[in-house]
Amino acid sequence: MSGAIAVLNSGSSSIKFSLYRAGKSAPSVRGQAQSIHSRAQLQAKDSAGKSLVDETWSAPEGGLQSSLELIALAAEAGFCVLGAAYPEPHPDSRGHAADLAHLRAKLDAGVRVLVTQLFFDNDDYRGYIDRLRAAGIDTPVLPGIIPIASIGQIERMATLCGARIPDALRRELEARQDDPRAVAELGVAYATAQAAELLEEGAPGVHLYTLNRSPATRAIVSALRAHGALPSPTLA
Repeated sequence: MSGAIAVLNSGSSSIKFSLYRAGKSAPSVRGQAQSIHSRAQLQAKDSAGKSLVDETWSAPEGGLQSSLELIALAAEAGFCVLGAAYPEPHPDSRGHAADLAHLRAKLDAGVRVLVTQLFFDNDDYRGYIDRLRAAGIDTPVLPGIIPIASIGQIERMATLCGARIPDALRRELEARQDDPRAVAELGVAYATAQAAELLEEGAPGVHLYTLNRSPATRAIVSALRAHGALPSPTLA
């Protein structure tokens, strides 16, 4: 592990922080972190799960017809395009075969790195990677990890994206439900443990869903660096 590349992707309601570990499994990227061009595919929904995008949208004359065309356009322009991946079936899933076919289409269009939806059980990520590799897909997959900030918030998010909260984690959260600070501290500790375990097993990096709360992200990255799972920053 010779270094890391940080990429900030601005979404409709949050900032997402990704760390790539430089190595054979990570994409080759030229230049410093501040000059890297990356885009993530995003779905815009409000806190109640209602789409913020007009579902009756139709392509303008002469415009792009689908997200696959957008991926291809960005890739041709030299962007490193990130695509969504789902260790657990997402709410709009039409089954494993259909999901795999759509994923292949995104990769063929130019997606170079996959970023997973948030999850709380590392076995879900491991199982997903095994299924992709068995299907002949060797694209780097960044595990998407979120530091829990509050019980209500994570319950809503898990419901929206179809993520499962393990029973043991739920018990620990409920034991702290009257202490918001303790919930947040547990969230940082749990996310750090998730990331450290997966990095040690060979994950090419981590993607932290920050929800515009940088203290939790800084604490996780600092802990991973202290643990040796990520390199310390170097000055140019």
